[in-house]
Amino acid sequence: MPPSACAALPAPPSLPLPNNSASRTRFSLADDIAILLEVINFQPYTDPCRWTEIVEKLNKDLCRSYTVRSIKKRVDLIAAQFLQNDRRNLQKSGTEEEYGERDRLLQQVVDLIKVSGHRIKQPAKRPRKPLQPLQICPHDPPPQPSRCGTVTLPLAGSSQSAQREDALAYRDAESMAFCGDVLVEAGRAMPVAKPDAIFEVVLWCAAEEDADTAMASKLAPSAPPTSPPTCASPPPTGASP
Repeated sequence: MPPSACAALPAPPSLPLPNNSASRTRFSLADDIAILLEVINFQPYTDPCRWTEIVEKLNKDLCRSYTVRSIKKRVDLIAAQFLQNDRRNLQKSGTEEEYGERDRLLQQVVDLIKVSGHRIKQPAKRPRKPLQPLQICPHDPPPQPSRCGTVTLPLAGSSQSAQREDALAYRDAESMAFCGDVLVEAGRAMPVAKPDAIFEVVLWCAAEEDADTAMASKLAPSAPPTSPPTCASPPPTGASP
């Protein structure tokens, strides 16, 4: 490829980042195959000066800016992964033919390394951070009042009558719970405001009183009890008015 054509190409994604470190340089599967081919052709393990020739040829053919250090570290890395059968890190996007070609070239490079006596540097393992214990919320779970007992409910409302209506709406709730300033009932949350009056809702057990006369809830302060209106008995049949 002429130099003019190389200069016209856009910047490839595998260009090394600042510092030209191998750990920060991205290599594609095609790059690995090209590197392994040049290593087999030049055999730099018998003559270390040939690494420079390999890098010059790769940069010219692939329009890259590799360094000797980055190429040597890359070869050591994929060779170590190949010996460890680390398919997870060796796996890259490509075809089955490319995978087979790379593995065949890697086997030849590993054989050259063993003959030359070169020691393959194992990839450095990053220190793992110690596991931190799960932080549990120190607050106790919200209280779950039973159907018997007295619970003070500060209910939100614009007026006392509206607050009383809100209390009546919750009197038949099967379960109530408080989470901070939120009243949760039947899967529904209602924000609690600062009312003018606080209503005391008394939850009664239906088992303790007759079902017909048991009260589900009471409000305090409440209106004075009033006797229910009485209706005159209908006159007997056939009686004169």
